[in-house]
Amino acid sequence: MRDLPLATILLVLAVIALLRPFLGLLGWTWVTYFSPTQFTWGWSRRIPGGEVIAIPTLLGSLLTQERRMPPITRETVLLIILWLWFAVTTLNVLHSPLLAHHSLDTLNQMLQVSKTLLMTFIALMLLIDAKKFRSWFLVTIACFVVLCVKDVTWLVLTGGQFQVYGPGRSMIGDNNDFALAVNICLPMIYYLAQTETSRPIRWALWASLPFAAVAVVLTYSRGGLLGLAAAMLAIALQSKRKIRGLSLILGLALLAFLVAPGKWIERM
Repeated sequence: MRDLPLATILLVLAVIALLRPFLGLLGWTWVTYFSPTQFTWGWSRRIPGGEVIAIPTLLGSLLTQERRMPPITRETVLLIILWLWFAVTTLNVLHSPLLAHHSLDTLNQMLQVSKTLLMTFIALMLLIDAKKFRSWFLVTIACFVVLCVKDVTWLVLTGGQFQVYGPGRSMIGDNNDFALAVNICLPMIYYLAQTETSRPIRWALWASLPFAAVAVVLTYSRGGLLGLAAAMLAIALQSKRKIRGLSLILGLALLAFLVAPGKWIERM
């Protein structure tokens, strides 16, 4: 029942992406992070949703006037150097007899990384003002908030005996990857909650913060827990009420170890 509606949505988004590449970027962000094809059970699971929207977005970005060249900053230069380094290491695998059996996996990984970095630079071209940047943040956050609320609700009902994972067959499918991605979103949620003018959206953003934090804890990722501590500490130190924020972090940490399942405590 879900296959045809999803395929229709992806087709419509592909057409819109060609005409309005910024909206295509938002659609690609949704498909990449939320992985809607993984919530179906039929033929639509085989649809390469990212490519379906990315290709017309790329074409549309060449035709639109609402773009700019990616800004030359320290971060963009480092991204380019990183991309080139990935190419060097890929060539090293392909020309090394010792690593030859990894050639196919290496090429596939290089292709996936290149797609992501290419769309990163397309985003830098299309995010030409604060309004569009904010919209991109909101779409990104919405994907993770929905996933966190869904997973945390289910795990609370089951007593927290299972791990939280991202959508299967996606770049954030692993528990460690999902924890890292949610940790990256925490400062974004905090920033938007502080600056949002719409009261319902602002309340929703504040309410989503504990769900995101609990989702990281329930991934059972030790690196995720350290990242969560670092992110929450940075947020507390940036706030106007530092003592209250640090006290809240300490209280939440104690609460987590009091109510967490035994196997979680042992793993941590």
